[in-house]
Amino acid sequence: MILGEGGMAVVYKVWQPELERWVAVKKCKNPQDIPAFHKEAKLMAALKHPALAQIHALQHDELTMEFIEGDTLRNTTIDSNRLLEQLLDVLEYLHGEDVILKDLKPENIMILPNQTVKVLDLGIAKRIHEGTQLLLKGVGSEFYAPPEQYGHGTTDQRSDFYSLGATLYFCETREDPPPAWERLSKGTPLKTNNPLIEKLTQLKAQDRPENVQAIRQFLRPIPKKERPRPAEVSLRRTGSFPQSGLLAWNDEGLWVANQSLTNLHTRESFGKNLQPVRLVGSGQRLALACKDQLVVKDRGQWTQQKLKLKDLALFPQDLLLLSNHLVLREAGRRFATGWGRRYLLCAADDTRVAAGGPALKVWDRGGAPLWESSEACHALTFHGPFLFAVQKTGVVLLQAETGQRLTQIHTGPTKQIHLSDRHLIAIHDQQVSLWDYRQGQQLLQVDLPAPILSSALKDELAVSTADKIYLLQVE
Repeated sequence: MILGEGGMAVVYKVWQPELERWVAVKKCKNPQDIPAFHKEAKLMAALKHPALAQIHALQHDELTMEFIEGDTLRNTTIDSNRLLEQLLDVLEYLHGEDVILKDLKPENIMILPNQTVKVLDLGIAKRIHEGTQLLLKGVGSEFYAPPEQYGHGTTDQRSDFYSLGATLYFCETREDPPPAWERLSKGTPLKTNNPLIEKLTQLKAQDRPENVQAIRQFLRPIPKKERPRPAEVSLRRTGSFPQSGLLAWNDEGLWVANQSLTNLHTRESFGKNLQPVRLVGSGQRLALACKDQLVVKDRGQWTQQKLKLKDLALFPQDLLLLSNHLVLREAGRRFATGWGRRYLLCAADDTRVAAGGPALKVWDRGGAPLWESSEACHALTFHGPFLFAVQKTGVVLLQAETGQRLTQIHTGPTKQIHLSDRHLIAIHDQQVSLWDYRQGQQLLQVDLPAPILSSALKDELAVSTADKIYLLQVE
């Protein structure tokens, strides 16, 4: 079984019957790379730290290593403070051994089931005394390598701190930061709400912390009077919108669908006696499923089609429809759902399609099945590499590509959820609650009279009750 592949080697999962254990075997692909392959193995064998994989044996073009049970940071979550603490510990050890890692990134960080960290792949790591000038563009990942790894200076410990900051940026946003060479050409800083990430990702090495001790000094507790306020939800009643119905945001504003479809910002309206079932918006597009028709607004143009739908999902390039079939409308692709009998709802992102209800199944955009589960759910949402499934007692966080169950967030009975980069917002029978989904902790809740349907835009949530529309702002 192949665990991963890089430019120099392929890593396999192999069973050792004589020792009754799994190991990882890294096999060099090209004979000309064997000297560098041996150099990496000797460096790894000389280092002893619990966050580094153990070396078992080296034989010509094969390196046998400890097999690590878990998944990469790219595919799973961990609290950013917990990640930072462990990465600082291993970087302090490596720098104390005069080793620069130079390729710290989400793909090279394994998160074990107990939330401990292992750092993989020392393929381009070097000892300081060997010389650290790198002139080849692309040594290391373009999103996580500092400017000096593109020939704009000499690499040292502060190069690892840039990669550390970029990795923390991914951990908090689930997005790759802009490449250093792109930022350098425009002279743009990396804007975040985390001052440590901004400090670590300075384009000039001299503006970054000098060592791990300086980073820890930077992280010392802030006096109470200087601490930022914790996240709060403020509730304000929109007295100018005394109505209710299905809600959806798009670039034009907030739309509400009851007997007609109306934009609360521009006052544009469409249709009469619509009997809406589902409303979604994205970018300049809007899609409404009614009792017996589909209404779509795309870049100012309205279209209608006679169609009965169970659910729909909208994203920039296509529209996913669930009736007796599960179909990508623009692409004209039908998914093998068993004629839709098993599924009551659907979700999609740029690469995957999901259908749920009494069972759950996920396909890639080409229609190839990725995985399925017998678990029931009544709401689905993709967010980054994850799929959130709402069940009777809470929300289950799944790895979208494989279906691996990562964690369960005990929100209690929940109607709907919405995701921002940091928060999960849950809609219940009589209240709305805000959660840190990485740690599964409830941050606060707000009582609302019988919330029925809602829509979210970043950290702003519109909630429709029996007779009013409210806005919740996460600050």
